[in-house]
Amino acid sequence: MQRTNTQLTTTRSLPSDRVANLERRRATGRSINGPLLVALEERHPVDGALHLAQVLARRDQVNAHLLAIVRPLAFPQALVAADDLAAIEQGRLQQARDGARQALHRAHGIATYWSTEAVLGGSASVLARVARERGSALTIIGMALPHAPERMACEDAVLQIVRKSQIPVLAVPPSTDRLPRRAIVAVDFSAPSRRAAAMALTLLRSRGTLTLAHVQPEVDFAALGRPGLDAIYASGRDALLQELETELRKQIGDARDVTVDTLVLHGDASEALLGRAREGSYDLIAAGTAGLAAPDVHDMGSVSSALLRGAACAVLVVPGAETSP
Repeated sequence: MQRTNTQLTTTRSLPSDRVANLERRRATGRSINGPLLVALEERHPVDGALHLAQVLARRDQVNAHLLAIVRPLAFPQALVAADDLAAIEQGRLQQARDGARQALHRAHGIATYWSTEAVLGGSASVLARVARERGSALTIIGMALPHAPERMACEDAVLQIVRKSQIPVLAVPPSTDRLPRRAIVAVDFSAPSRRAAAMALTLLRSRGTLTLAHVQPEVDFAALGRPGLDAIYASGRDALLQELETELRKQIGDARDVTVDTLVLHGDASEALLGRAREGSYDLIAAGTAGLAAPDVHDMGSVSSALLRGAACAVLVVPGAETSP
């Protein structure tokens, strides 16, 4: 894997009140616990990703690494010698690195907290590899707005990235310039959905709202000969929601700067969540996944896949233990 990199991070001392706030967030598990990885690819708008990463890096005093991904050229071997191809690709890497630094300069001026790198390869495999190497805590990638010509290409690329990623992936629209204020989490009580709730809480700004939403399938238990299952399901659902809410409130602790509430929706999971996100003006949807294993990137069976394809706001996807190799 060919790569070039440069370090732009500078250090600065923090005021005592910011140090105290940072220590409090770290003590309660409400800070990013590792460096950020920001993808820069030709098809993806990058402004929103750069702005959000800058806010998180500054708040939690972590490095943000901008990774420019260069797709290899496919010249016929009979027409381009190997040495010439290597020189061409090295030049393209240098151009990509220069472009990354220019993008940072346009967005932030002096690129405090940032480093940059250019890598030759496919976006999903490169991001997964670099995230492992750097111990990254979160991958951030830009997502085109709905109905934009490049939207479908962005969706396909993000889904491939999620399939290979071992860390949470956050897809953000180009207009993003601050941390989310209202987040809704798809809760199915699995370990990935619980981690999605915890990560969404970490991403929220002060005085934000975190909604834990469980979508119950529309089933007439009585008509299926199981009249008592309605009450059993509702009792178990409410107990598990309360348990998760209590767990998250412990993370908030004495700060009490985030409201946590619960919500029960009915019907198709992705349709219900997307509809509620629009109605409630949520700017983040979060979901866990055991792995988007379907080989067809256009498959809509996965809730996480459908959320990525249908949302106008940012979408956070937290992988399960199993990921694609």
